[in-house]
Amino acid sequence: CQAIELFDVPAAAFFPKPKVNSAIIRLIPYNKSPYPNIDVRLLEQVVARAFNMRRKTLANNLKGLISREQITALGVDANKRPEQLEVLDFIHLTECVASTGEYRVPMAY
Repeated sequence: CQAIELFDVPAAAFFPKPKVNSAIIRLIPYNKSPYPNIDVRLLEQVVARAFNMRRKTLANNLKGLISREQITALGVDANKRPEQLEVLDFIHLTECVASTGEYRVPMAY
């Protein structure tokens, strides 16, 4: 989806007042995927695994799926936490996992 920020909502608009500001956004689905060659189910698995233990590093969360060296070779800092990555980083990680041919996406029932 493409995200378009519509307007900001100040912290004072909420009770109790949070320590962050908010924004209202519009999500517009793409007509055609910007990443047509990516296995969406595998991407979902990689992202879920990366965020499984949110405060751990990428290398720790993806251990057994992709090595620290492979992550670094993609130009991604293996010591980052998942919330610090860009969408394209997850695309590259997924492509790397797919290229090994060793990981299979579980069947949906």
